[in-house]
Amino acid sequence: MLNVTKVDLWSNTIDNRPGGLMTQLESLVKAGADLDLILARGPDHAAGKGTALLSPISGQRQQQAAEQAGFQRNAGLYCLRLAGMDEPGYAYRLLFALAAESLNVQELSAVTLEGQFVMYVAFDNAADADKAMNRLQRPL
Repeated sequence: MLNVTKVDLWSNTIDNRPGGLMTQLESLVKAGADLDLILARGPDHAAGKGTALLSPISGQRQQQAAEQAGFQRNAGLYCLRLAGMDEPGYAYRLLFALAAESLNVQELSAVTLEGQFVMYVAFDNAADADKAMNRLQRPL
């Protein structure tokens, strides 16, 4: 069974140096964040900088810690978290179902571990994310 949930992604520019990401995460750990996704990439277009994406940030205490660390909720990314049992070709079938609904995938991150997968899929707007959620809650 596929588990589909809406999630907010939080992003920040990080220093592309040893400890750059760790420094940004410290206040979130102290605020009790249990991050499901940490995606860091760099260097970005700014010299010596990279980008970090996080999820979930929940509750006022974690949101304040994230904002104090420089993270912002990505208002332009409408993201779904998909989780379920992994099987050959499953990601293709998910993407095929989205394409058949004329949905554009803006960003995608996926990982499998011990027969399970987790995929984050971001869309252009909230309506597309809702449409994708409705489609993915039906059999593929």
